[in-house]
Amino acid sequence: MKIHVTAVKYGGFTVPTITAFLNGTEVAWIGDGQSVEIDAPDGENHLLFKAALRKAEIRFSSSTDVNISLKWNRLTGRLQCLCTGADVKVL
Repeated sequence: MKIHVTAVKYGGFTVPTITAFLNGTEVAWIGDGQSVEIDAPDGENHLLFKAALRKAEIRFSSSTDVNISLKWNRLTGRLQCLCTGADVKVL
């Protein structure tokens, strides 16, 4: 299974690089506006995204490819993630 992660371009300000952890293991660094592809086992997975003092995490189960969109909330400054896919179940 592949996980496609896209960091939505945040205009105006400099944002930190996001570090992705899959099931506790560091797997990728994602810059502003960049996309990466992560290989993952079928079934239940835990993704943690960290950037400076902010983090977002998601637990999901899937046997097909998953798309994750990361964006910064301009009002709160939080990192938000949206997980989509054919048979994705967010846990």
